Amino acid sequence: EAMLKEIFFCLGRIADGPFYYKTPFAAPEVEPWPFDPEKAEKLFFQAGWTDTDGDGVLDKEGKPFRFELSFTAAVPEWEQMAVMYKEDLRKAGIDMSIRKLEWAVFLTNVQKWKFDACAMAWALDANPDPYQLWHSSQADQEGSSNHVGFKNEEVDRLIEENRSDF
Repeated sequence: EAMLKEIFFCLGRIADGPFYYKTPFAAPEVEPWPFDPEKAEKLFFQAGWTDTDGDGVLDKEGKPFRFELSFTAAVPEWEQMAVMYKEDLRKAGIDMSIRKLEWAVFLTNVQKWKFDACAMAWALDANPDPYQLWHSSQADQEGSSNHVGFKNEEVDRLIEENRSDF
């Protein structure tokens, strides 16, 4: 909500899935996950993440919860979003560094999986097929559009069913 208000001046809406909300492919019954720092803290604790050395960063088995968020310099809003995200994560005990890259370098890194986390966007056409973005078969192919390596058998089944149904 803060990003929508402060960066985009309320000219948008919070996404609740990969499809445009005004198409028949959207699922209006799906609610976006709420911003709930207290629940997040409990889940981290249950998963074994605590601040054992008092430095303000959660750690588990001696490893601090640190990662780098990469994005292209071509989208100025992503830097603003990254700064806000970093501040919220810091409150939760997570140390995120920000890495802004020129498009060619960023794309090469993404295609070769040389990133911890990345911010990207894409546009699906009027008859969207999420296969190349979310199907498990695309996850381990260098240079594919499934950059984050998402794998889920149920999602695969639904994507395949979508491709065969009119």
